[in-house]
Formats: sequence, C-alpha cells, structure tokens
Amino acid sequence: MSENEAGLEQAWLVQKVKAIETCQRIAEAQQRVVRSTDLISLLLECYQLEEKMQAAVWAAPQWMFFTCEYLLKELIQEIAPGFTYGKLLQGLPSYSHERAKAAQELGHSLNEDNVREIFVREPPETILIALLQHCPDSRFLKDFTEFSWQFGICPPALSKPWSRWSQDSTPALFIIKNTVLGQAQDASVMLAKSIDERKTQEEIVRSRVAHYGPQIQRRLDRILAWNYFWTPVLDDRSWHFVILTRLANLMRQTGEALSKEGLLEKSTDILLLTVDNLIEIAKADDVRHYQELYLAQKREFEGHKRLTPLPFLGVSPNLAPSEHKMNRNARHTTLAKGSIQGEGFSPGKAEGLSMKIGALTDPTILSSLTSEHILVCPKAKDWRPDWLSLFLVIKGLITVGGVQLQHATQIARECGIPFVNLSEEDWNNVPDNTRMSIDGESGFVTILE
Repeated sequence: MSENEAGLEQAWLVQKVKAIETCQRIAEAQQRVVRSTDLISLLLECYQLEEKMQAAVWAAPQWMFFTCEYLLKELIQEIAPGFTYGKLLQGLPSYSHERAKAAQELGHSLNEDNVREIFVREPPETILIALLQHCPDSRFLKDFTEFSWQFGICPPALSKPWSRWSQDSTPALFIIKNTVLGQAQDASVMLAKSIDERKTQEEIVRSRVAHYGPQIQRRLDRILAWNYFWTPVLDDRSWHFVILTRLANLMRQTGEALSKEGLLEKSTDILLLTVDNLIEIAKADDVRHYQELYLAQKREFEGHKRLTPLPFLGVSPNLAPSEHKMNRNARHTTLAKGSIQGEGFSPGKAEGLSMKIGALTDPTILSSLTSEHILVCPKAKDWRPDWLSLFLVIKGLITVGGVQLQHATQIARECGIPFVNLSEEDWNNVPDNTRMSIDGESGFVTILE
C-alpha cells in the first residue's frame, strides 16, 4: 500500500478529469452535428470513454475502499480496543452530498407559484410528468435539466428506453419537494455536524494512542488519509452516470438520424448494431448501402427472441442446499423480549417510529416519510443507490436480510445516521408504526412499545 497507493490515487484523479473534460467536449460537438455518420463518430468516442472509465473504476476505486477500511479496523482493534472504527468515517464530503446540496439549492430558489403548487400536490414519482404537462417552459425545468446533465440524472427530455442508462430523477425530486415543504435536513448542515463529530472521535483515538510513539501515530495518520480519499470515491458517480447519460442521448440522436436517412425502420433499432457495424456505416456516403447488414442483424435478433432459455446452467438448484438453511445466521440472537441483536453498520443512536416498507416505488410511502421515522427495509440490494435522499429525512435505517450494503453504510456514516442490519428471520419480529430505538454501534434494535 505504501508503495502503490499514491500512484493509484493520482491515476484515478487524472482519469476522472480526462473523462469529464472529454464528455463535455463531446456534448458541445453533439449540438453542432446532424448527419448520422458524424454522430456515429461521437457515439463511438463516448462509448470508448465509458469503457476506459469502467476499467479504471472497477479496479482501485472500488476495492481500495474495502482494503483501507480493513486496515483501519485492524489497527483500531490493536491500539484502541472497544473503539468503533466507523466513527472515524463520518462527515466525509462525497458526490451524494454535492448532488443533494445542489438539489436543495434548486428547491430554495424555486419562486414560480405554478411549479411550487405541483411540488406540494404531487408525489415525487409524478412531479416531472406534471411539470412537463403544465409548465413546460418554466425556469425550474430549465434549471433542473442543467442539474440533471451535471450529475448524470435522467434529464426531462430523455424518454424511455434511453432513460434506463441514467439515474432515476425521483430521489432528486424527493429532495427538492422536501426542501420546498421544509421537511428535510440541510445537507450542508448535516455534513458539518458529521465532520465535527469525526474530528472529536479522531481526538479521542489520538489521545488513546499517544503513548505508542511516533511510528504508530504515523501509521494511523497514513491509514486515515487513505480512508478519507478512497471512501468517498466508492460513492463517486460524477463521471459514470454523466457519461452514460450522454451515451444514451447520443444513441437516441444517432438512431433518429439513421432512421431519417433511410437505414433503420425505427430509432431504437440502433441497439441491434454492433460497434463494428457502426464503424463500417460511419465510412459510407449513403448509409442506405448498409441496409442488408441492418436487416441481417434484425433477423438474428428476432430468431434469438424465439428461443427458450434453459431454466438453469450447471447443477440443478434443486440439488443444492436451500437458501434458508444456508442463511441460518449464528449472530442472530433475540436477547430479551422486545430486543433484537443485529449487526451495526453505522454508529449512533436513534429513537423513532418504525416504517416498514416493501419498495420505495410506492409514492404514498415517500410522501408520508417524516423526520420521526426509522426506515425498515427488506433486501436492500434491490433498491436504488441514492440513500442520501432518504437520510436527509429519516432518523435511522434498519435493513433485513440486506446484502451489497457498502454504499448505504458509507453514506450513513458520512451523515451520522445509525444503521443496523438484521437477518431475514427478523422481518416478522420488527413491527410497523411502533416506537423503537436502534444502536448503530452495538447492532441492538429495541421495541419500546
């Protein structure tokens, strides 16, 4: 780590800056071209840019987070037994905070009465539909479109199926709505509180290791610095969704141009063409010369659609141990009546009213969520990644049977929101609409009523 971390950090920063600058240049060029062959060149460049960034991000940026957290955990256990290392990972500025801060600024600046009425009246899932229908020329829609391109959120004009490559706009609209209604914490204030708490915890740890000598203190400083760089990188989607959204818009525009110029029957058929196909088509003076190539790709696709996939690959799942048996978890223990032991992911304590939900797509849930609620969620892996939009409102988070919780854990720590994960068997043990307390350090969930 000491030999390679600095180089990995520099490589990530250089690659990210290059990616964003290239994407901006492509966006400017996209405004000036109309011919399909010129658009294909931009499309391929954007595609290659995304490929290079994927190769970069799935290496150090994702895995350094786990490595650095592990090193911090082991060091704290050695030099400060009993101290919760997660307290040192609070208040780290991140992409999620920047996006939430910008969304709240949009909410504070909203001064159009007709737009405000829609935000008050509509649930987050239908706000954009209502705005496009009733206020298509509003200042807010223009500002929200600019905000969307900046953060890689699906812009209002990008319709299905192209929108699936972008982040859903609902979490951002949820933040804006709560800002308009005055029902959310200020993202900057929340972050400042978490930063102060982290600094306090740092001082506690440093006072406990003062007698170890300069070597251990330098080791602590180095590992903290690594965590403070790589932990926010895990959440950094400022390059990823920005490029994907641009790529989707280029595919839409190129497909429309190829359809208008007589090659494709409909714009979405561009998805039938391979990269090699597009390279060939880009050389043509008249794209209709490649009509047979397109039709061959379409026939192959239609043929594949008629095939019935195998129910499974390899050994029949019926012969494998059941998921229920494999998931019998030794750490699941009911300590006493009304008390459940889980795993603490983000330190802190909270007391509030439980809200059990099956999916965040239900608009009535988002509309009824308040600062008194502790959210109780099953299978967090199935959910959208924008946890901060919820953490600006709720008191705490409980997941039941959750996996792939790195992002939720990271952002909960950054926000100072207590977070506990329980085993699947506990879903029926946690009541809805009941006062409870959670301890994100010990992992205890206590039913108070």
